[in-house]
Amino acid sequence: MKSKNMWNNLGEDSIQRIKADRDWIVGDMVRRQLSLNKVLEVFSNDLKPEIVKLYKKHSNNLR
Repeated sequence: MKSKNMWNNLGEDSIQRIKADRDWIVGDMVRRQLSLNKVLEVFSNDLKPEIVKLYKKHSNNLR
């Protein structure tokens, strides 16, 4: 039986959870001292501007 949860049916809470998870993942990669290029390899092209912002946010927090 197929799940009825599709990407176009995501609720606002799910979208917020995804953004929070993405923020945590980038923060964890920064704590592991991965370069920006390594972090960007993980995410799709359409997310890269947002990922760069998250990377800068987390790298500034470590200083």
